[in-house]
Amino acid sequence: MRALGERSSHGDAIARYGEVGRILAGGEELIAWLVSLCSDLGIPKLRQYGIRETDIPDLCANAAKASSMKANPIVLAEAELREILERAI
Repeated sequence: MRALGERSSHGDAIARYGEVGRILAGGEELIAWLVSLCSDLGIPKLRQYGIRETDIPDLCANAAKASSMKANPIVLAEAELREILERAI
């Protein structure tokens, strides 16, 4: 969401995420709601699968090339991918 807000000229993606947020959790609370949902469902952190901080550079490089990233509304910078992974570990 931060990357979209900072770099994207595609307001339609921001609007779609905003609509989902309003439906699910009242707008800006979407991320907090998702974090809470993951906790409530017992979804483990990546470290429980053996992922370590030392794995982050390789994961970022592989993620940047992954076909699943093509569905994102914006290309994430390596620093953004790194931050996401650091939070998930």
